[in-house]
Amino acid sequence: MSFNNTDAQNDQVVALIVAAGFSTRFGNNDKRAAKLNRQQTLLAASYHCAASFFKNVRVIIRDDDDMSTLGLAPNTPAYRTPHARQGQGASMADGFRALLADKTLSDMQIAAVWLGDIPRITPNTLMQLSCKANANNIIRPTYAGQVGHPVFFGRRFWPELAELGGDKGAVELIKQHQAFYRKVEVDDSGICRDIDTQDDLKSFQFR
Repeated sequence: MSFNNTDAQNDQVVALIVAAGFSTRFGNNDKRAAKLNRQQTLLAASYHCAASFFKNVRVIIRDDDDMSTLGLAPNTPAYRTPHARQGQGASMADGFRALLADKTLSDMQIAAVWLGDIPRITPNTLMQLSCKANANNIIRPTYAGQVGHPVFFGRRFWPELAELGGDKGAVELIKQHQAFYRKVEVDDSGICRDIDTQDDLKSFQFR
């Protein structure tokens, strides 16, 4: 099933924000809690960017995280991972296991995997990607030849995503399913502008 309008897409897509990493390149401070602008932390900005388009959003955080420290409201829908130190793949696996068990999201057919350090993606980009996604494919945006996020995974791949491990995320899974994988060129540099360092943060701050 493909989507032709916002309502249909929003009814069956959940944005899954992966935000349990330790970001060693950022220094000693937790980059998720770094202020992107005067009102929001980096993670809060990424969350609200997703939530401004998708009706259903879940954020994957560490099991000992404090919502207020991260700049998130106490009632922010979250899945907690006890395996954050094992890498992004392990955190994603915990997230997908929780997603598969989440009865409130049993109708979801697509998960848009979004990184917690990508705070600005345009609604037009999200619409463009959503309209090409379905339960049986994998859609990834590109900009000027660079791959980015979010990556849309159809439900048929969720059980495999729930078995990921290590720090490579879903790279190997995508390689194994090339027949179902499609890149979509978008006019949006935000898809590949993740914030890894203090200098990256400064380029975004207070705009």
